[in-house]
Amino acid sequence: MTSRIRNLSPADYPLVISVIDNWWGGRQMAGLLPRLFFEHFTDTSFAAEHDGRLAGFLAGFISQSRPGEAYIHFVGVDPAERGAGLGRLLYEAFFRAAQARGCILVRAVTSPANHGSVAFHQRMGFQLEPGDANTDGIPVFSGYDGPGSDRVRFLKVLPTLDSRTRETAGGMDERVRRARLLYERAVFAGDPGALADADLELDAAEADLAVARGQIMHTRFLLRRDEDPDQAEGDPVELVLFERAAQLYRALGDTRGEAEALFWVGCFHQVARRDNAAAAPALERSLELASQADDKATMSEALRHLGIQAHAAGSLELARQRLEESTRLRRDIGLWPGVAANLIGLAYIAAGQGRREDAVALLDEASAIAEANDAPRIRRSASQARSELSSPNRHRSS
Repeated sequence: MTSRIRNLSPADYPLVISVIDNWWGGRQMAGLLPRLFFEHFTDTSFAAEHDGRLAGFLAGFISQSRPGEAYIHFVGVDPAERGAGLGRLLYEAFFRAAQARGCILVRAVTSPANHGSVAFHQRMGFQLEPGDANTDGIPVFSGYDGPGSDRVRFLKVLPTLDSRTRETAGGMDERVRRARLLYERAVFAGDPGALADADLELDAAEADLAVARGQIMHTRFLLRRDEDPDQAEGDPVELVLFERAAQLYRALGDTRGEAEALFWVGCFHQVARRDNAAAAPALERSLELASQADDKATMSEALRHLGIQAHAAGSLELARQRLEESTRLRRDIGLWPGVAANLIGLAYIAAGQGRREDAVALLDEASAIAEANDAPRIRRSASQARSELSSPNRHRSS
């Protein structure tokens, strides 16, 4: 006997409508569940199947007027299947869908007379919102759905998202918005736990901002270096920003974020301060964490700069291996300007190993990729490498 949860589809509508009144003991309920949930809200509405037959459903949606909120409109479980945990599975599927879309609050309502529903929602982590009246010790909103239709309102704060889910849900603006919603929850519902969650959202936003600002500063340094290599100096504030981001991500348990921040720490030491010894521990730890998080972009960056370190130390074969692995990852994720940059480094290595024809072919491919991907700075680097490698007194560019 097996159960599974899947998204609702338009084909489910006739079957659900044919059983819904019977599931409610003959009450006329079909009119409360229009077809639109089966056509326009299928990403956040679910069916429960038991041994291949319909055993339950949940219709819900993401609020269009209240960003960060989701609403469960209608849930039903076959009376013969109740007590088997299908309701919990349906709600958990909805929570995941809402969370992945950036929501931190889920709302629902029920009748004050439905004590079973009240108890179920409380077991699922919902809080009862304060109302304007009280029925059997339960706060209710009088006339919520019209005269004589009092309702109990529920609210659940979803857990803070992990790094992967946050990427889907949004960036810094999204995190600040969620913090504001949590602030409102703390103010109006007296929930101190919402403040702790708000702190986490703002810590994550601060880390994101620190990385973004540090990247801008680093790029300014690179452009100044292109114009005047002898006069360009790295701004120490850049390092402070990346180290702060790494600290925040570590405290949040955000492995992917910490890996990215540590890469930039290593990159600053290596590129701005020309200190490979100081860069190595951060780059190696970045690679380790990025591998754990399966973050191919950061893995490719760390491998590239570890390859640069090996090249500078004269370990050409190790440098080649690391740059080739970085290039493979960049091809996988479609980071084509990054592929071109790596091919230039591989050309210098090939020349250092006496593989002149390989070096020329690598530079030809790098130039073609840079041209096709509107990367003139990389194209200029390829031309410079070609000139240096064709010179009788060539030197290796860093």
